[in-house]
Amino acid sequence: MNLNRGVVAFAFIAGLGAAGAAAATQSIEARIVVPQSPEQAYAVLTDFPSFPRWNHFIIKAEGRLAVGETVTVVVHPKSAGPTTVHAKLLVVRPGEELRWIGKLGGGGLFDGEHYWRLRRTPEGGTEIAHGEIYHGLLVGLVGPAKFKADFDTMNHDMADELARRNPAPSGGSQ
Repeated sequence: MNLNRGVVAFAFIAGLGAAGAAAATQSIEARIVVPQSPEQAYAVLTDFPSFPRWNHFIIKAEGRLAVGETVTVVVHPKSAGPTTVHAKLLVVRPGEELRWIGKLGGGGLFDGEHYWRLRRTPEGGTEIAHGEIYHGLLVGLVGPAKFKADFDTMNHDMADELARRNPAPSGGSQ
């Protein structure tokens, strides 16, 4: 009897591993174009102390902005409660890109590489590509696509904060 339970448990765990391996990587990305410069966008993005005031997705962030450093972020997706993530900074390029990776447990179960890429538009504004690449055995079970709306929300929150800090010039004459 115990042997049969062990075989069933092994088959169940192997099945989870196979399901996770089949969908081991998923990604989501949200884009928005704002009239402010990449430098202005990066300044808002890296002003961690202001996040609680304007950011409805990443409600808290703290840490030193340097490659290899750990930042602590609290994400609050609409579909779940707040979660604290201790993430390692992978890319810190002012005016261009910010990227970190957070791992559930020791890694390999549900890891997320979160990024913002900033590209200057021909008009002098910024295209913001905000996304995450998920890896791990639990990715298929969690279904990170449900977080896409949260990325869109943060992009719009960021656009509003950029407009508040750096109003676009009004092109009219008096």
